[in-house]
Amino acid sequence: MASVLGFVPSIGAADRARWQDFLVARHGTLAALRSAHGVQYESLGSVQLPRDWPAAAAYALDWQDFSSLVETASMRSRWQDFLARRYRRIERLNRSYTTSWPGFEVVPVPDTLPGTAAAQADWLQFERQVLPMYRTAHRFSVLLPVAVVTADPYELEARLGLARRIVELEKPAHTVFDVRFFWAFFRVGEARLGIDTMLGRGSRAPELIPDAVLGRTYVGTGFVGGAARLRDGDRLSIA
Repeated sequence: MASVLGFVPSIGAADRARWQDFLVARHGTLAALRSAHGVQYESLGSVQLPRDWPAAAAYALDWQDFSSLVETASMRSRWQDFLARRYRRIERLNRSYTTSWPGFEVVPVPDTLPGTAAAQADWLQFERQVLPMYRTAHRFSVLLPVAVVTADPYELEARLGLARRIVELEKPAHTVFDVRFFWAFFRVGEARLGIDTMLGRGSRAPELIPDAVLGRTYVGTGFVGGAARLRDGDRLSIA
């Protein structure tokens, strides 16, 4: 899977484990499960998520009941919503996937390499783009401006604490946040040009890049070792 997609499907493995637990609770033994599904499973641990609508009635009923469980449907429902918005009708998805699902609500997340190019492309986009956006959609950072970083550390910590209390009172209940100082700007992947940037004095201004102090300096916001030593001919200044 990694050689084709560039990654291994992540949430499918967790859903497969829940599916196996569901079958153990319902059928009890491997022999009973084989008889109900009409599949010669090697072991209960070898049971995978269905790749198409099951032909055996008992197998289809098991999957339908499992799919309806709210506690197992978090990421799977997002995958199903993604497919429903893309294909609109289940018939179009079945043609692309060469499957026979009766509805989007019973389509499982992939736990193995999808069988068609369309299915692989869909899962690639969902895993690499949709899931990361979902995981960070309710996170934000508050950046406090500072004129110098040589200020009293206790005063700086008090400002951070006050900002955290204010944001905690005002933020939406479902969000999480962190508070950092102004020099945290311009981090790759976080800063937005024209919104989190400033002209003139900014995070790269000399007065905002002092010597690094252990426990107080952000990575990339200070110099280690102090100023360069001055040379006078063949002599060094050791002041």
